[in-house]
Amino acid sequence: MDKKFLHIIAFDNPQPPDYGGAIDVFYKIKSLAAQQVDIILHIWQYNDRRNVDELEKYCKEIHFYPRNMKWHKHLSVRPFIVHSRRSKQLENNLLKDDFPVLVEGMHGLDILRNPSLRKKNILFRAHNIEHHYYAHLFRNASSLPAKIFFWVESMRLSFFERKLHNVNSILSVSHKDYLYHKKHFAEKINVYLPSFHANSKLVSAPGRGEYILFHGNLGVAENEKSVFFLVEKVFSRISYPVVIAGKNPSRALIRLLAKYSHIRLEDTPSMGKMSALIANAHIIVLHTFQATGLKLKLLHSLFQGRFIIANPAMLAGTGLEEAVVTASGEPEMIKEIERLMLLDFTEEMIAKRRQILQQDYSNERNVQKILSLL
Repeated sequence: MDKKFLHIIAFDNPQPPDYGGAIDVFYKIKSLAAQQVDIILHIWQYNDRRNVDELEKYCKEIHFYPRNMKWHKHLSVRPFIVHSRRSKQLENNLLKDDFPVLVEGMHGLDILRNPSLRKKNILFRAHNIEHHYYAHLFRNASSLPAKIFFWVESMRLSFFERKLHNVNSILSVSHKDYLYHKKHFAEKINVYLPSFHANSKLVSAPGRGEYILFHGNLGVAENEKSVFFLVEKVFSRISYPVVIAGKNPSRALIRLLAKYSHIRLEDTPSMGKMSALIANAHIIVLHTFQATGLKLKLLHSLFQGRFIIANPAMLAGTGLEEAVVTASGEPEMIKEIERLMLLDFTEEMIAKRRQILQQDYSNERNVQKILSLL
């Protein structure tokens, strides 16, 4: 096998892999390293995520760059998520060789301002249609300053998106995003590349679980909104035990859950505890109001859990409709909960799910798509 080299520009430190974008980047790096790719990782540092001991096992080099978060970075016509990550040192490091560059998200595309870097083989990993994502944040923001920022950022991202005409390949995380990029950037190499993840095999157990579970980062406004909806419209109307698990629950959410004796909060469980909660649940209910990207908690639940009930927005562009039970609104969700609580999760169901997941969600198969572009 010929030795391959690759620069990866990460918008954040992917260690620990404890949220969607970080999970995708971390396990992508791990999968590439397993294929003997020498990785030069470039990380934007702007928070307390400084540990890279695990990443050092898979990367030849790791470089950090400070993100400039000063207020004047908001005044540019370029998106703040891009303009605040501008670095001449990064450009110089990329120009030391002719290795291809994988840019994780629009965050790292400031490098396209440099004509010399546009000559390199640049692979763009689209985690979202970013201006659609920020438009959703605008619609759901509660404060006026946040609304103004998200609206302006959405407009800037929409304008900035034309820079994708200067990349070689676009790797889309969902079928929906793939079709969008194929339509607007038809001259590029467009590849459907689902998220990489921690699951090497399906470990769902047959039989019955003990409760209904919702899990996610409860400190994220989107997830909190879904929890409030589910508790008030669905879980409050059933008698089965319910567990809400995730980090950073707000005081308002804690107060809401305290009203119901059959609903238990698992506040900021460890990764091991979360895996146990997923494995021991009978039904996992997944809900979102935001049909963007791929929700990694859906994959995690499918590889480790039993029955999954999800709303259509959670499944948008995933191709996983046959692996879950789809329920659109609260009456349908309640009906499906009542039905599934009477059923065993069978070996036949596990076999069917395994077959579905192997089609698009195998890290070993998906890493070959990247290798073919290097």
